Amino acid sequence: MTKEEKKAIKIERMVYAKDKLPSWLALLAIVMNVFYFVSIYKTNLSAYYTYTIGISVIINLLFMLATFLCSEGVKTYKKGFGVAMIVLGAIEIARILYFPLRGITIIESTTNLPIMGTPQFVRTVIYLSSAAALLIVGGIICIIHSTILEKSLKNKQGKE
Repeated sequence: MTKEEKKAIKIERMVYAKDKLPSWLALLAIVMNVFYFVSIYKTNLSAYYTYTIGISVIINLLFMLATFLCSEGVKTYKKGFGVAMIVLGAIEIARILYFPLRGITIIESTTNLPIMGTPQFVRTVIYLSSAAALLIVGGIICIIHSTILEKSLKNKQGKE
C-alpha cells in the first residue's frame, strides 16, 4: 500500500469516526477550570465584593457549559466549534488578570497580607493557563482536521 493510499484511507475514515483529540482536550480544560474554581474559592472571600463572586461563579458555569458544548461539537469536525474553543482559551487568559491578580494585590486589613498567597496565585495561574493552552491547541487541531476533511470531500465531489 502506497503512502497516498494510506493517506486517502485515513481521510476516508474521518468521515465516519469522531474527532476525539480536540474533544478530550476540551474536557481536560474543564477539569483545569474545576481545579481553578476550587482553588480560588478557598481564599478569604470576604475581601471580594459579593456581586463579583456571583459574577465569577456564573462565568465559571458558563465557561464549563460552553466548553462542554465545544467538546461535543468538535467531534463532528465543525470548524466553528474549533474557533469557539480558541476564543474560550483567550477568555481564560484574560481571566488571569482578574481574580488571581486581584487576590495577590489586595491586602487583607487584619493580617496585612495578600488575600491569596503566592503558591495559590501560581496554582491558579497554572490552572487557567493550562485550560487556555488545551482549548487553543484543541481548537487548532479541530480546524486543521475539519479543513482536511472539507478539502477531501470537495475533491471527491469534483471527481464524480
